[in-house]
Amino acid sequence: MTTNNNQTFLLRSVLEKDKLNGTNFIDWYRNLRIVLKQEKNLDVLDHPLPIELARNATAAQREAFKKKKVTPTMTSTSSFAIMVHLKEMFQEQARQRFVTTKALTSCKMALGTPVSSHVLKMKWYLDTLEKLNVRVNRELAIDLILGSLLDSYDSYIMNYNMHKMDKSVTELHGMLKSAEENIHKTNHVLIVQKGISKKGKAKGKVPTKSKDNKAGPKSKDKRKRHPSLSPSPSKMRAHASTIIMLGIGKGTVLYT
Repeated sequence: MTTNNNQTFLLRSVLEKDKLNGTNFIDWYRNLRIVLKQEKNLDVLDHPLPIELARNATAAQREAFKKKKVTPTMTSTSSFAIMVHLKEMFQEQARQRFVTTKALTSCKMALGTPVSSHVLKMKWYLDTLEKLNVRVNRELAIDLILGSLLDSYDSYIMNYNMHKMDKSVTELHGMLKSAEENIHKTNHVLIVQKGISKKGKAKGKVPTKSKDNKAGPKSKDKRKRHPSLSPSPSKMRAHASTIIMLGIGKGTVLYT
């Protein structure tokens, strides 16, 4: 009998040491069942017991009912209802913790979104997990935020890691807003320079004619002669007669 009492005392000390705090429900529930099983009262968690026994209850049932000291003010039904409520509460908490954790780890900064709004969104996820008794240390929180930024922040992230900066989420928020302004200025300068280079190329370019346009009209000029340069048939005959007369000596009779 003394051994059983010692075991019960030791088991109860486990519950006293590890009380329910919102994050250890599974461990706490397991220890509670071990203690109640040792005391042979485990059924109060699984089944509600009536306040009064039935008239045809056996002697063993009456003895067990008397041992549990069930009263209208504090009944095993109350114990059962409490456990049902705790299970529902912590199941909902576990579901909310899962949803929030998934949203935090998959959150990515959208193009065109201000960095301030994005960081505030991720900070809300971190605060929600803290309310659910899930603590995310500062280093991990910073890594999650930096890893969710756009590619345009790569140089800033590299600089942050190289200098081993140790900042809080609030301090990082302010630094990212300054980095955003510098990124916008740099992008504006690049756009202006690109526009100037395009205008310079357009001014220095001399329009040239294609080879087909050069060869076309000239070839036609070579083949086609002006009508005034072509001799008429009468002129050609007179020119031939002059050449013949120059070749004939004086006194020569052409026709007889």
